[in-house]
Amino acid sequence: MNNEFALDVKKGLTAKNKYIPDRQYYDDRGSIYFQELMVNEYYYPTNSEYEIFENYKSEICKIFTYNNKKIQLIEFGAGDGYKTKILIKELIKLNSIFTYYPIDYSEKYLIELKSNFSKIFPELRLKYINKDYFAALKDFKNNNDNYRKIIFFIGSSFGGLTPDESNSFLDSLHKLISNDDMVLFGIDLKKSPTVLRKAYHETCKNWCFYLLNRINTELGGNINLNNFEYYTNYDPVTGEYKWYFLSKINQVINITKINLDVELEKWEPIYFSKSKKFSEKEIAEILDNHNFKIINQFFDKKNYFTNIIFTKK
Repeated sequence: MNNEFALDVKKGLTAKNKYIPDRQYYDDRGSIYFQELMVNEYYYPTNSEYEIFENYKSEICKIFTYNNKKIQLIEFGAGDGYKTKILIKELIKLNSIFTYYPIDYSEKYLIELKSNFSKIFPELRLKYINKDYFAALKDFKNNNDNYRKIIFFIGSSFGGLTPDESNSFLDSLHKLISNDDMVLFGIDLKKSPTVLRKAYHETCKNWCFYLLNRINTELGGNINLNNFEYYTNYDPVTGEYKWYFLSKINQVINITKINLDVELEKWEPIYFSKSKKFSEKEIAEILDNHNFKIINQFFDKKNYFTNIIFTKK
């Protein structure tokens, strides 16, 4: 039994407003679902960011390497490195990259990434870290004059954090980096709800059902998936796209391996995840409030997505 999964499920399903932490999507099987999502024609974030990296790789890497500084690249939520390798290839061409630290919750992803990158980039020093974002932050220390830290938090990962988590993450980043270091964020911009529904509703359905079923297979749950309705919605005021399961009936779920009975009223929701979309003004204010300054910003052709390079004030 995965103890971390068990603790997360118990904590979430005993809360007043029931939830399951979305980091539990990213076990080995869940990561496969995410790979399938990334190639879906309607799931724009991956293609939008890939387009930015391809079109602006030279400009981005010149910013990273000014003064001919060597690079220590730290990537939170590295996944399979599909987009990152565009910039790593450019950094190698500039003879600038020192070490690459991919960080991910799924070790399966990291093992595959290391194997693939060792073939593509045999000269690259790669040390992966199998932890969540907040635990991994503690593995790095500020100041080393021999290289510049470049921290990647790309995709739309920042939009998945709660307000408390995003504040904590940014505060930790500020302590981690020096004035000579830089951060590259991927930010999903606000857009038509029609585009968002096409990108997220049906495409994520099987992934969400998998997480419910994982409770059955790993924790001895007796969840009947037919007793739940999959529901998603977008709030244009907050910019949050959210995922839920709604209980169709009054029911009690028994999860034997954690000795838990969960009572659900008819139409009571279990919250699964969110993906927040930002306006340009909003993300600029967030960074400014955490004492960061923007160095440069890049957009895809549809203005669906932006990559922001920033450092501390």
